[in-house]
Amino acid sequence: MDLAYPDASLLLADLLARDAEVRFAVTGQSMRPFLSGGETVIVRVVRPAEIRRGDLLLLRQTEHQGGRLLLHRVVGIRRRKGLPTWIQTQGDALCAPDEAVAETQVLGRVSTVSTGAPVAAPRSLDSKRERIRAFWIAVCQRVLWRFRAASARLCRLASTWARLPRSQRNIAPGGQQGPV
Repeated sequence: MDLAYPDASLLLADLLARDAEVRFAVTGQSMRPFLSGGETVIVRVVRPAEIRRGDLLLLRQTEHQGGRLLLHRVVGIRRRKGLPTWIQTQGDALCAPDEAVAETQVLGRVSTVSTGAPVAAPRSLDSKRERIRAFWIAVCQRVLWRFRAASARLCRLASTWARLPRSQRNIAPGGQQGPV
């Protein structure tokens, strides 16, 4: 099944709603090095309350977001009593997170990854070791993204400061003119 077709998300949503597990080959490079194109994943339905930082989720973007299926890692979750859960995802190989998605856009969670090599056993992502590993990957992604965002803001500030006339650069806090 080619996940690029719009009907694929409807078929997957229907299968997962019937509590079936869905197996398909990953395409794309956004999850490298954790997942490479050609590896096979098994996706199972997941309740919003069971989603944890580090999980690999299969989600359906809205038409505004591109309308395609994504398989990315959860890097942030916003849960508020009485309100829908919002989930922030990011591909491991990407520099910035995706636009946040509502819990209704989540189709399922990856439970198993297999490379297809005859000697390699499938890797369960539900084990305690793999869940801890996934959590720390997500935390590192979030920290790196915030660091990049902060450094970009500092670069813009420095660039703005450098464009100021020299006489305006030396204004000390409180409006005192410093030595030129």
